[in-house]
Amino acid sequence: MNKKQILLLSLFGLSAMLLVIVSCRKDPKILEYSPTPISVQLPAGVNPFVSPSDNPLTAEGVKLGRMLFYDPILSGNNGMSCASCHSQKFGFTDQGHQFSMGIDSIFGDRNSMPIFNLGWERAMFWDGGSPNLETQVLGPLSSPLEMHETMANAVKELQADPKYPNLFFAAFGSDSITSSMLMKAIAQFERTVVSFNSYFDRTYPADKQFPDPKSRGIIALNPKNTIERGYRIFSKENLPNSGHCWHCHGADPRTNFFTDFEYHFNGLSFNGLDSGRQRITRLERDKGFFKTPTLRNLAFTAPYMHDGRFKTLDEVIEHYDHGAMLWNTNDGLANFDLAKPMNFSFQDKADLKAFLLSLSDSSLLTNKTFSNPF
Repeated sequence: MNKKQILLLSLFGLSAMLLVIVSCRKDPKILEYSPTPISVQLPAGVNPFVSPSDNPLTAEGVKLGRMLFYDPILSGNNGMSCASCHSQKFGFTDQGHQFSMGIDSIFGDRNSMPIFNLGWERAMFWDGGSPNLETQVLGPLSSPLEMHETMANAVKELQADPKYPNLFFAAFGSDSITSSMLMKAIAQFERTVVSFNSYFDRTYPADKQFPDPKSRGIIALNPKNTIERGYRIFSKENLPNSGHCWHCHGADPRTNFFTDFEYHFNGLSFNGLDSGRQRITRLERDKGFFKTPTLRNLAFTAPYMHDGRFKTLDEVIEHYDHGAMLWNTNDGLANFDLAKPMNFSFQDKADLKAFLLSLSDSSLLTNKTFSNPF
């Protein structure tokens, strides 16, 4: 073989190598990092949440987070996703189960919390153990009771997956995937899952005047007025048969969230296993304190309470009517609300239940922007 032939073969080999390198590069469509800022559309009267300055919402970040939320690649056996215990069909809770089962067939000890309207939350989990949506991702991913995976291995598998490096580049400007990027993406998607389209929202919009909760003038039995009477039981104070629910869940429907985002003792018997907020603060006074859950979408999110002990709303109402146990006196609201039976009539209970169910938003269950993208 002469020198000319050798040179030609060398050039051919070099060209082939360049072709391989070019073919392995990112899709030319996203060679430039140019994320698209987005905002969540909210009804009048609902104040927007504020995303962290280092994790603003982008179309690319939300798309990636949605895929990660539904992808079982994040679990130790590649068989469980975030959506496995937070099903859209059940208001992003675990399909009526009291406790969720992890990949090792071990049950957890707390009921799966719903995944909506989290942008306004101050801390995550029943005990507030995670300060924000980004860091909460690590909890279920690494827990032996849940997805039982290491963050390092999850990142390694994502890096090796042919679709994810480009998606991370589009969202964060780098195809070298990190745990921080993973957590930020899921948090972005979760912040977009909002729910403000219930019957109550449509009938009593937040930007319009709601009837005075202390009024006694409504006596008709049509569904709308049944809900209004239920709202009065929910919110009124210093009147007969007051439910005092508003102390923890908010009296004014214009607050929209039906939670104060705080931790309270709610009169449940103590099983000695789950000390609630005390797990985090290590303070005796916080034993049995749990985050006030939202009352939205109760029609889809049974069972109720941190340990899912109540299968129905009727059981919850009975608990607050006469079943609460005042063993922890460190919560001033509990002392006031739970110290004596509510003495609800049969009609009171029916009206209160009607109001609570009117806060359910069935469009959340079918909204395609929150659904499985695969």
